[in-house]
Amino acid sequence: MEKMRVTNHGKRVRFITVQPIDPAIIRMDGEKCIVRDGLPIHFNDVIKFNYAWDRIFIFVPISSQIACS
Repeated sequence: MEKMRVTNHGKRVRFITVQPIDPAIIRMDGEKCIVRDGLPIHFNDVIKFNYAWDRIFIFVPISSQIACS
C-alpha cells in the first residue's frame, strides 16, 4: 500500500490516547490518520502501539493501493 488512511465512519476523527505514539506510526493529517507515515504496509508487517482511553477507536481504511510484483 502506498498510503493507508483511516477514518471513523465519516465522523470528525479525534484520535486521543494518554500514551504517546510515535508520529511515524500514526499521525493525524487533518481529519484522517496516516498509518506508518504513508509508507507501504506489507503482508506480515506488524504495526504496534499502546492505546489508552475510555472509548474504543475503530480504524476503517478509506483508501489503499495494492502493488503486485
